[in-house]
Amino acid sequence: MKTIHAKTIRNSSDWLDRASCRSVGRETFYDGSAEGRQAARLVCTRCHVLLECLADTQALEAAAEGRWGMAAGLTAPQRLALVWEERLHGARPDAAKARELTDWGWRKALRRHHGRGLTLGEITQAIGGTTPQHHVTTRLALWWLGLDGARVRPRAADDLTPKWQRVVNEHRGEIEGIRAAGGNRFDVSAYLGVSISCAELAIARVNKLTAGVLEVAA
Repeated sequence: MKTIHAKTIRNSSDWLDRASCRSVGRETFYDGSAEGRQAARLVCTRCHVLLECLADTQALEAAAEGRWGMAAGLTAPQRLALVWEERLHGARPDAAKARELTDWGWRKALRRHHGRGLTLGEITQAIGGTTPQHHVTTRLALWWLGLDGARVRPRAADDLTPKWQRVVNEHRGEIEGIRAAGGNRFDVSAYLGVSISCAELAIARVNKLTAGVLEVAA
């Protein structure tokens, strides 16, 4: 299955003729290297119909069996993360606002806050956001800027706690929510912005903790 791309969509959307990717080879959107993803992201984020592409991509992938490649300036895991943002928090990003946040003034602020090692929530609050929609909108803007929009707090210099344990400590409820909704390690990995191996270890620990609670209750 191919990702959403102006050369592969076959519908009557009038934005397709104005899409920047029409003049770019499809292989650009399937290069798995960091350089390849950045090249594809630049094509997308400079495109005049980015918002229309994101809306159509989300609609088409909602009925798809999977996600591949870059589309609307996002990797497949990032697009999957947006699905779980809505399922867990009922929040969809304000894509127009997210694009505004990538403009010069806001971009400088986001890069500065991100460089200070702030969490997604702290970055959102620093620019005046308070609601779940504000959080996912900030996350989308960070991704479009090529920055890490992970939900996991960056490790402090003196913190020797394994990352998977920090994930459990900070996000156990969300992991349980994803698992209860039928999600797997790929969903946890995408939503939190961690590696699949980290997600596997965190899920295993949460399962043990949950089992222990059930045993005590019994």
